[in-house]
Amino acid sequence: MELKLDYNVMVEISERSLSDNQKRWQQLQPVIGAWKGDGELETIFAQIDRERHADRGREVDWETKE
Repeated sequence: MELKLDYNVMVEISERSLSDNQKRWQQLQPVIGAWKGDGELETIFAQIDRERHADRGREVDWETKE
């Protein structure tokens, strides 16, 4: 984004209050650890790990001239 010299830019900065942070923490607490002990997660992450380490190579177009 390019701004010209004659542009006015307004920035609003607000402080988060302690009560806002407490509300966020209260909303977050019930989901922390919600998947603990879920056996399906181990299977999912094992699949991700296998795919991540798979050597798929890449296609080379030998016909392309530079």
